[in-house]
Amino acid sequence: MRHGDALFGYPDKTRVLSPKGQAEVKSVVQQIIAAGIDIQKIYHSGFKRTMQTASLIADDFKKAANDSWDLITPDQNPEPIIESLSLWDKNTIIVTHMPLIQSLLDEIPADNHPESSVSFDTAMTCHLKGQGNQWHIEGFFKPQL
Repeated sequence: MRHGDALFGYPDKTRVLSPKGQAEVKSVVQQIIAAGIDIQKIYHSGFKRTMQTASLIADDFKKAANDSWDLITPDQNPEPIIESLSLWDKNTIIVTHMPLIQSLLDEIPADNHPESSVSFDTAMTCHLKGQGNQWHIEGFFKPQL
């Protein structure tokens, strides 16, 4: 998931979600719930806007662990993240940034999914499905405002 819309500011790490960004995240969370997906783990980059996004997700998934992961800041290499997927055994959301989220998507087989090459809008979420080293794009959740 890309974080919700954020206000401009400096330094970048301290930027906060705008009211629109908060509404975007809540919209996507409701879609995830409607799809019957139970989030059990949330990772965020540690930037303020991703922590706020993760907190909004956690409001509806009370049992989900919510942790910072320094490998998911904007300009990180996607390889270590892709390698870690094989270890995951819980429904997990990664709240991160552009361009990292697009780089991650480029590494996942899209099975000709029509939206796999689109740019990630704020709060847009890619639903991956799989286990071990076999992952594919199941679909996307987009804010409905």
